Parts: sequence; C-alpha cells; structure tokens
Amino acid sequence: MSFYRNCVSFFRNRRYRYFRRVVENRVFYWILSRLTLKWSETIEIYSGYTLYLNPVFHGQFREAADVEGYEQDVKHALTLLVDKGICIYDVGANIGILTLFAAKLSGDAGRVYAFEPEAVNLACLRKTRERNHLANIEILETCVTSLSDTVIFDRRGGAFSGRAVYPGTPPISRNLCQKRSVSLDDFVFLHGNRPPNVVKIDVEGNEAAVLQGMTGILRKYKPSLICELHSHLGDNLTPVYSLLTQCGYSLFRLSEWLQGGPKELQSLGGISHIVALKKVDGVCQGPVETATDQSQCIRPLKEDGR
Repeated sequence: MSFYRNCVSFFRNRRYRYFRRVVENRVFYWILSRLTLKWSETIEIYSGYTLYLNPVFHGQFREAADVEGYEQDVKHALTLLVDKGICIYDVGANIGILTLFAAKLSGDAGRVYAFEPEAVNLACLRKTRERNHLANIEILETCVTSLSDTVIFDRRGGAFSGRAVYPGTPPISRNLCQKRSVSLDDFVFLHGNRPPNVVKIDVEGNEAAVLQGMTGILRKYKPSLICELHSHLGDNLTPVYSLLTQCGYSLFRLSEWLQGGPKELQSLGGISHIVALKKVDGVCQGPVETATDQSQCIRPLKEDGR
C-alpha cells in the first residue's frame, strides 16, 4: 500500500497541473478520495500538537516547517486578536491548520467553530481534534453562505480550494456536489450558538456571501475579521468593502496592520488579506498592542460579552 501511496503523492507533487485535471473530474475525484480516505500522515507542530493530513490531497505539507510557515501573517494576527476564553469562527477550516492554532490560543475556556464542507479535509480535521483531545473545537460539515439552504459545491483543484457556486456563476470544474449551507446569523440567532469574537474567512471567492449572512452578528457583536480575498478569480470585491464599511468597520491591508500605522483602505483591489475592525470614534492605527489610541477600535468581546 505504501508503494501506491508514494506513487500517487509523487504524481501530485511533481505533476500538479495534471493532478488537478484529474481531481476536477467528479468520477476520478470520487475514486481517488475513496481510495485514499484512510491514507493519513501526521506532523508534529506548535510544540506538541499533532496534525493529520492526506498525503495525496495535502502533499504540499511534507514537514513541520511547511505547516508552521503557512499563512504566517494570519497566525500573527490571531496572536494579537485572540485572548484566552474567547470564541473564534474558522470559516473554510480545511484540514485545521489555523483551527488548531486558534484553539491553542483561546485555551480550554475558549471555543473554535470550524466550518468545512469537504469530506477529505473533514476526515483529517476530525482525526486532529481527537488525537489532540481538543474539546474546545466543534466541527461543522457545512458551507457558510448568505442563506441556510443547500448549495452546489465546486471541488476545483481538489480538497484544498473548493467553493460554493450559485445560479448565474459558472463552475470552474466538473467536480460538483450538493452541500448543506448555513448563514452565520442563523447559526447564532436561530440555533443559539455562541457568537464570535474573531472570524477568519477563507472561502475561495465567496467572502461577500459569508458577510451577507452575518450582518446581524457584525452589528450586534462586532467581531474582528481576518479575511482572505480572491480577486484573481474574477470576483467583485465591491460588495465586501461596501458591506463592512456600512456595518461600521475599518479595513486594513493585513501586512500593513501588523507593522503598525496602516492607512484605512478605500478599496480592495489587488489585496490578498484584510483585517476589519469595528470603529468607535476613529480609525485603528495598527495592532491593538501598538495602536496610538487603543480606545479607537473595539477589541474582541470577552467571554462575559463585555
């Protein structure tokens, strides 16, 4: 079995363009995902935590340095925004690299809701939670969109870059399936789940739909947001900017915000990651620890809601 696994992993890593063509076919993807569902490897990361991954679909992570170097700016932002005991929503959790990081930061009294619809990713994510005995992580097998319904999920590129597609939005691949979806407002106000203090969003171009489904949360609970943008996929980012500013948020380029003294964004063109913070009387000048006026933007709410 290890021989076949190594052959498939070699093909994935050395001939990724052809591998992607294979997994963008629904039949081939189904066969490959079923064959490799039990193929899992572990990597020790974050000083004693174990991460599970599928070597075929997640072959870009071969050692701890690959994982710990992944999304370093997002991790830095989480260290500044996440306190012990708060609640984090990881929207687009994938195999849980950032889920695990957030769970470590928030501690046993905290809560991390990991939203992930893709089966291969979910298998790894669940094994990671069980292996590390992390009761503060709850995994939700669902897409996050503007409405609680069902959506067409396009598994383009395999397990690492799927997205929901809507009427009028053509899919990129032929690897389509139907998935349950939920709006975050329904998740909190209808189903009674704990509201977020920090929300990380990485949904391959569906950022506007996620935000449209959480306007009640944005206005009432004022969570801090870390959001990856995907304008390179042809998505219009104007709705993202308009919605957040209308809800009273200041938007910053993530890399500049981390360095201190950023300028508030007036548009989102050409930007890959933003941090959005709720305004009170002014604009944040940088991370909370270095802001010149720390009262200008609201910190994530504490566990008691204050």
